[in-house]
Amino acid sequence: MLAGYQPKLLLARFGGQWYLPRGRAHSTHILKPRLAGRPDGLARECYGHALAVKLGLAHYRTELIGRGIRQYLVIERYDREVNGEKVTLIHQEDAAQALGLDWVDENARFQNPDAPHDSHRPSAYRFAELLGSLRGKGQPVADLLRRLTFTVLIGDNDARAKNLAVLHLPSRSVLADVYDAVPNLFQEGRVNCNLALAIDGSFDHRRISASHLIREGERWNALGGGEAERIVTATLADFAEALDSVIVPSGVPAAVTTQLA
Repeated sequence: MLAGYQPKLLLARFGGQWYLPRGRAHSTHILKPRLAGRPDGLARECYGHALAVKLGLAHYRTELIGRGIRQYLVIERYDREVNGEKVTLIHQEDAAQALGLDWVDENARFQNPDAPHDSHRPSAYRFAELLGSLRGKGQPVADLLRRLTFTVLIGDNDARAKNLAVLHLPSRSVLADVYDAVPNLFQEGRVNCNLALAIDGSFDHRRISASHLIREGERWNALGGGEAERIVTATLADFAEALDSVIVPSGVPAAVTTQLA
């Protein structure tokens, strides 16, 4: 998989000690360093992950270690099974791979606002269609609508095709845990408020309502009657509860929590 925009270090941790995987050995954790141009970026991502965990959208652990220019975000890999010092890879296929998008073209990871139905670009509908073909009935599709609702709520404009994935377990395939979910749109001086994927035809985060999310889920034709409204309404309630109970990491601007509320 491509490294993405954020520098990363892949390490394995056993018994509290860090090791550098060599040859065909697998990592167990990802370390992201603090970037000078985004001093609060790691704290924002850590907070986004904590909210996702509270909503049951993620099940792995993260932690901030160090401080200043030596601060790192430690991310436990959910696509690994660790038994002692044996690490087994669980196959993950991100949406760009699953949809057969051009992996060389960076723009191909985002839906095109000028041509939203371009088959060479992703869309929520196309990914929902793919998830509907998986084993497990409609659950992966329901999980996607809950995930998209969360994406809008936290103002994550980077939920592109590379940040949505399918996890292929031995008995079934599921929507992968939320990862790289950062409240980017809730920061001062933001000019472009477009999301990576449109919701009911709208890219502008400021104009998207619960009704947009419900209509988006309904047009997939993969959920039962009234199911889309139930999912969106429940996610809104769960998110409000999470804001009250999740401890905000040090470094997250107060304006972010205010706007999230």
